[in-house]
Amino acid sequence: MTKDVNDESAGWDNIKISAHINCSTPMTGTNHPPSCVPSLQIHSEDFEDEDLTGWTNGVIEGSTGFTTFLGRYGKSNSGPGKDPFKTFGGIPRHATSVTFQFHFYEIDGWDMPDQAVLVVNDKSLDLGNFEEHLDENNRSATAHGMKFQLVSEGPPAHIGFNSEMKDQKHLITVTIPSSFYEIGGELNVMFQVRTTADNIDSESAGWDDIKITAHFNCPSLAPTTSSPTNCLPSRELYNEDFEDNGLTGWTNGVLQYSTEFTTFLGRYGNNNSGPGKDPYKTYRIPSDATSIILEFNFYELDSWDGRYEADQAILVVNNKSLSLGRFDMYDNENGRNGSAHYMTFELSSEADPFNIGFGSFFDQKHLVKVTIPSNFYEETGEITIMFQTRLSESMLDDESAGWDNIKITASFRC
Repeated sequence: MTKDVNDESAGWDNIKISAHINCSTPMTGTNHPPSCVPSLQIHSEDFEDEDLTGWTNGVIEGSTGFTTFLGRYGKSNSGPGKDPFKTFGGIPRHATSVTFQFHFYEIDGWDMPDQAVLVVNDKSLDLGNFEEHLDENNRSATAHGMKFQLVSEGPPAHIGFNSEMKDQKHLITVTIPSSFYEIGGELNVMFQVRTTADNIDSESAGWDDIKITAHFNCPSLAPTTSSPTNCLPSRELYNEDFEDNGLTGWTNGVLQYSTEFTTFLGRYGNNNSGPGKDPYKTYRIPSDATSIILEFNFYELDSWDGRYEADQAILVVNNKSLSLGRFDMYDNENGRNGSAHYMTFELSSEADPFNIGFGSFFDQKHLVKVTIPSNFYEETGEITIMFQTRLSESMLDDESAGWDNIKITASFRC
């Protein structure tokens, strides 16, 4: 029998635990249960950051009239194996329906039988034929339980690209029933263009401003002994581990990879932190949540000298600072906690300081949980978080920081 781990071994990964909760009977006197959100925007993508994370066959184009969008697509770069597609996860399985909204750009000399098609989970929804001189405003159709409505922003007119031809911008709203996502919690979306002209400068298409909104059945609260169907005392809103190398929404975001830390937001040190350099991102939050928990890993990398220098890490939420304190490579900061601006945090370390990766100095992985009260988001429905690193050594390989596994969970009163 072998005793060498290099001959045979096992690994475990991506462990998830889901709690199923019996929601108590709501109190009367309001129209909906406090945690029942009739609609919740799940995704929003406008391509202005030229990010194609998750897209297969994605290309980016830009012009003054159209800004930046997914395209252009024409006869030469569309068809089987060429059409752009993406899988959108995180669709709430208990949503009664989902609205998928986007702009379709009809660019230049479209003519019969040129058409556009939306494919969702391998089910085709034909958006119809389009013609350069025809105003397709107020078109609608159904297929496979999906239905769409098309509203044109204006009649055909030259907007961009070929100056001798006319264009149109169409806003398309597609209602998708729960049968498409109630098992997997995902939607695979593909845009198809079937045009006849060989030259993309003669006719093409673009797609932009993609939004996915989940809709829920919020019953009125007459006295009852049953629980509201959408009463969830807590709901995970975001889970971001950077393993897809995506930085969507992040300003000043950089990524680093190592075997021991996997892919994370970082590294940040003295030379790439500070005013105008710190990474930040804005997240949408249900305004009726009673509080949210922001959870993340903070990686203390190499020779932090908190005993002698002001080497510290700070979380900033909506311009309010919560200092996580000083860190030192020889100190175990496990069990630390603090508060500021009615936010509170608890820090737990995975292990004592030891060398994990990068330089030969000691490192630590810390799990930080921050409770954020509703006054941070109840008016705007969003929070902006910023990670700040303040270090004394100038070299990134001497001391640096990383941030990973960002989760935001909203709590509701049921």
